[in-house]
Amino acid sequence: MGMSQFTKFCKDCRLVDKKNLKVSDLDRIYLRANQDRLGDMHAVMDQNLTKKQAAKAKATKNDPRSDELDVHEFGAATIRVATQRYPQLPAIADRYRKLMEENIKSNQSKSTYCEQTWGRF
Repeated sequence: MGMSQFTKFCKDCRLVDKKNLKVSDLDRIYLRANQDRLGDMHAVMDQNLTKKQAAKAKATKNDPRSDELDVHEFGAATIRVATQRYPQLPAIADRYRKLMEENIKSNQSKSTYCEQTWGRF
C-alpha cells in the first residue's frame, strides 16, 4: 500500500479530524512505519546509517515495492493511527479496538481500501 492509498484509506474510514489526527500526521505515521522495517533493522542500526542512507538501502533491495507498506508495516501504522486518534483511552488495545470497530469495520463498504484491508483480517 502506497502513501496515497494509505491516506485515502484513513480518510475513507473517517479517521482524519482536525483535533487529533491530520493528514500531515498520516504522512509521518506512514513514513515511520515504512522506515521501521528495513529488512534487518539491527544491521542498519549497527552501521549508524543516516535516514537517507537507510532509505536508499531499503530501496535497493530486491523488493521492487519497498516503498510501500507490507502487511506488518500496515499493522504498525494502524496501531500508531489508533494511538494518536484516540488519546483519551488509557490502553493501546482499547484505542486499537475502537479504531477497528468504529472506523474501519463500520466504513468498510465506503472504500475499496477499507474493504480489501478488512477482508485480510
